[in-house]
Amino acid sequence: LWPELTPNRTLSNFHTNLFRARRATSPGIIIMRGGRYQINEDLVVYFDVLDFLSLTAPRQPIETQAIYLERLEHAVNLYRGPFLDGFQGEWIQELRQSYEARYLGLLSTLALHYRGLGQFQKAISLLEKAVSIDLYQDDLYCDIIECHIAQGDRLSALRVYQQYDSTVLKEMDSEPPPRLKRILKPLSI
Repeated sequence: LWPELTPNRTLSNFHTNLFRARRATSPGIIIMRGGRYQINEDLVVYFDVLDFLSLTAPRQPIETQAIYLERLEHAVNLYRGPFLDGFQGEWIQELRQSYEARYLGLLSTLALHYRGLGQFQKAISLLEKAVSIDLYQDDLYCDIIECHIAQGDRLSALRVYQQYDSTVLKEMDSEPPPRLKRILKPLSI
């Protein structure tokens, strides 16, 4: 591991790092078996990313719509933010973007489902989560405004537009997209 060091110094470095690794994880993770150090094969390890990926797999033909949507809801609740936030590396960034895109897709899928059922508040909640991650998606704002309008909540629709106007339009120095103009026309904005 450290070819520039003497054998005694290498052994000392190894044991120091082994101690740190055990303290950072658990004493039972790195064990000695047969005169060699190894990761304990008997451990049952939970890795939330694997759970998230399996929960977000495409709907299976034998799976009911209700079970599929329940699975997606569980995946949304499992997501806690960017993958390995605070760590850098090209491979981390690629995975981070992939998982975030998958999460945003889940939010949109579920929001569309709830809109179809007339459960606009659930849809709004999901869409707001998506906006908190991707502030510059015009369609998300349009969807939220449409949900508020469908509930008869003109004031909330106007607040969302004002938020969009003050954050996105002013910063980008642009006009609202055609879809948003169509949505806002009955509100006289």
